[in-house]
Amino acid sequence: TDQHCGDAVEYERFRNRSLVFEDDDTAPATASLTPLQKLQRATRKCIAANRLKALLGESSDHKSGEPEGLAKSSIEDLPKEHPRNAGRFTVIAFVNANSGGGKGKLIFDDLVHHLGAEFVFDLSKCCGGNMPEDNLRPYANDPFVRVLACGGDGTAGWISTSLDKVWASVLPPGAVVQDTKYAHHLPLAIMPLGTGNDLSRQFGWGGKFKETMRQPKMINKVEGAIPASLDRWRLVVLPLERLDEEARSWVPRMLGERMGDKKEAVPKLEELFTIQSGEGGNTTSGSATTSSFFDGTFCNYFSIGFDAAVAFNFHVEREQHPERFTSPIYNKMVYLQKAPTAFSSPRLRDKIRIMVEADEGKIEELQVPENCRGLVLHNIQNYAGGNKLSVGGKSDDGLIEVLFISNVVRMAGTAAISPVVPYALFGIAAQTRQVWIRTKRALHCQVDGEPWLQSECIFKISFNSTNAILQKVKKPSKFNCAAAEPAVMEQ
Repeated sequence: TDQHCGDAVEYERFRNRSLVFEDDDTAPATASLTPLQKLQRATRKCIAANRLKALLGESSDHKSGEPEGLAKSSIEDLPKEHPRNAGRFTVIAFVNANSGGGKGKLIFDDLVHHLGAEFVFDLSKCCGGNMPEDNLRPYANDPFVRVLACGGDGTAGWISTSLDKVWASVLPPGAVVQDTKYAHHLPLAIMPLGTGNDLSRQFGWGGKFKETMRQPKMINKVEGAIPASLDRWRLVVLPLERLDEEARSWVPRMLGERMGDKKEAVPKLEELFTIQSGEGGNTTSGSATTSSFFDGTFCNYFSIGFDAAVAFNFHVEREQHPERFTSPIYNKMVYLQKAPTAFSSPRLRDKIRIMVEADEGKIEELQVPENCRGLVLHNIQNYAGGNKLSVGGKSDDGLIEVLFISNVVRMAGTAAISPVVPYALFGIAAQTRQVWIRTKRALHCQVDGEPWLQSECIFKISFNSTNAILQKVKKPSKFNCAAAEPAVMEQ
């Protein structure tokens, strides 16, 4: 969760940076619709007609489609040089000046003093034409521009999504930035203002805010950081109650059409739609249950089960009493108070089925352990406040790790002793580029620390893109060539 940029306003920003839509119940009935048209109608507000395939199968369209609100232009038309405010670099900073009980305003003022008012943007004042992507796009062709996101994981994810929109608006159709000479343009640095700050920890920026970060040395560290890469993952949620029977018959074919062995893939995916709901159905559903279509991206992790239930209860209380959540210490105390929720979370073996893309494009079903109460798909090696759950995997290898977690006691024990007893870490059930999950009842879920209660659905998680990010170095040297010259990939 995000202390300074994770308040109610920021949470809405997180939800809005992904596409969440409702069905149009006012459309007239038409008996002559084709099956494809019926599916398009069933998901009318979820996707436009030209993005139907993108949502259900082809992630490249998701990245290359023209983003709403940004006019298409060529990157070659943008300037290659700008005024420098950090040595050889230009640093563009984003911060929510209204967050953190007044601290956000102090940081905003400090950054204006260090960088100049024209290079610092207040996230609380975002509106049409003044979104992060609007302010970042003019710098896309300049290899000496760096971006500083001041906030927690939600803010870092928001800016990363804005960068996706920038590249979609300036690159040719179908192009992905990691395959071009612009792969290391606009790399992201992080000033950790949240509670978990997992992405910040992963790349050396720290797990909590320190007053020294208000000083010019923070800008010096951004200047001296080393370019690195971060995979981003796409999450699509298809709530089953929103799809009619004919739509369900079409979706598996679209989900499986890009697989290496389509004849084997489609029948396996069809199984996900024919599974009967679990006993009791959505027994935990209610006014808080989400049944919307969802199409978004994440950087850190996606989880289902007891850990998401604890985060959800924390979030509910924060929404009810936002004035209380202005201190990382208080936030963690509330988290501890909500921890007993984990013991009442259901076992997942009979509540979910999970399939992954195996070798040569085949689909393989993973067996959920009998005592499993949590499922974690993690992209980085920091989880829920810097905890390490497994050995293996990298943040830029194009693969996501699938872990089955037995209970909160085991997770807490692993987090506590893993630094000295590595073999106590959880085993990795699979490393893959694509995952499909069918839930049989309402279950708690979370993405990068943002939780919700999801109705019975199909989840699809797939590789989305690789973004440029900055790895902080402890003692940057004037002889550090990597810090002095940003990496540039040749076409």
